[in-house]
Amino acid sequence: MTRPGPRRAPFAGRRLALTLLGGFHARFESGASLDIPTHKYRALVGYLAMPPGRAHPRDKLVALLWGDLSRAQGRTRLRQAILALRRSLGRFAAPALAIEGDTVALREEAVRVDAAELRRFARARDIATLERAAQLYGGDLLAGLPVREAPFEEWLAGERARLADVAMQALRRLLAMQQTAGELDAAVQTARRLLTLDPLHEAAHQALIGLYQRLGRRADALRQYETCLDALAQQIGAEPDAETRRLYLEVLRAGVPASAEHDDGQAAAWIQSLGTSRLIGRATERARLREALEAAVQGRGGVVVITGEAGMGKSRLAGDLAEHATRCGARVLLGQCHETDQIVAFSPWAEALRQLGIRAIAPLCEALGPARRRELARLLPELAPDAIVSGGEPLPLFDAVTAFLEQLSRPEPVVLVLEDVHWADEMTVRLLAFLGRRVARWRLLVVATARHEDLDD
Repeated sequence: MTRPGPRRAPFAGRRLALTLLGGFHARFESGASLDIPTHKYRALVGYLAMPPGRAHPRDKLVALLWGDLSRAQGRTRLRQAILALRRSLGRFAAPALAIEGDTVALREEAVRVDAAELRRFARARDIATLERAAQLYGGDLLAGLPVREAPFEEWLAGERARLADVAMQALRRLLAMQQTAGELDAAVQTARRLLTLDPLHEAAHQALIGLYQRLGRRADALRQYETCLDALAQQIGAEPDAETRRLYLEVLRAGVPASAEHDDGQAAAWIQSLGTSRLIGRATERARLREALEAAVQGRGGVVVITGEAGMGKSRLAGDLAEHATRCGARVLLGQCHETDQIVAFSPWAEALRQLGIRAIAPLCEALGPARRRELARLLPELAPDAIVSGGEPLPLFDAVTAFLEQLSRPEPVVLVLEDVHWADEMTVRLLAFLGRRVARWRLLVVATARHEDLDD
């Protein structure tokens, strides 16, 4: 007598796997794809799978997908759809499709649906399972399915919103757990994913700013603040909240001397590091620069740009002039452009002005009036830590900076050195051009250095 073999699970290898998030794809767990011929048939399968096991009256399905037809015509179309699905499912049709009386359903035990798994995994309390939930959310439910039936579109919009909310909640919990566990790189990816789903999610912007700072990626942290600023301003006309501004100030302060007082030493250290005493030759260039300095001392300011190839001594020429200006009693400010900070607007201007220290800046700002003070706070947020720092139009800020420099240069000549402007952001260069048209009667000389081979047209 032949013994019966081991009993197989009724759907082993034949269970239907439905990917509905980010599109539509149907396959058997064995790997074979399921061909569903029309968009409406796919919409029907997607609807029956949300969730599987729920029985739906035929008239309800007709109204959902064929509501523009008569009841008889709609039921005929539904019957044709069911027959097509049966042909596609083959021998698996009977266990997968549950047709009882006047209702139609997908058997829960016969299908695996990514949207249902997302909801289940999103309730987890461990990082690994929440990461699986994050991976499952590939985009909107049935994205790209061109079914233009109003009842179906209304249902789909509601389901998409609910699933997006589930995904957002899972990502928020995952981000918090990753930060607590010190998984900083993974947390960065999770925060970015949150912002892909919702660019206005300010808590995710805050998390990224903090994460980048912890990872030593200051330029990325500053860029993230700018991204947050732009997203809020452009999409809803709002400003970052107090916590976002606090994080931004923290990143800024981390990049400057801890004493936010007067920092004349930065320019002096730069001059010393260049070893200007070793400068040989360049007599013509040195003479022209000193003539420009003498003119500025007498109230005929200007802008001088020193260009040349890398290693040709541009910085040493600027340093020689700065050293001479210091001996002549002029104040020297230094703003350096860095390749990694090109995305940070006005970075060298902020660096240069910050060397004055808040005690020197504040009285000058008061003399300029509240409007210009607010504009300068966009450049130097420490001037008004509790104020809203807005992106805004550049011209009012340009006006405020030039007015400030005019005030600064009245009691003593000022030499402002901008190093490596070939790495400057666009707004820094635009402000330089704006200032250059207004300094002719000021005691201000601006000296910029640049590699001509790296300059944009």
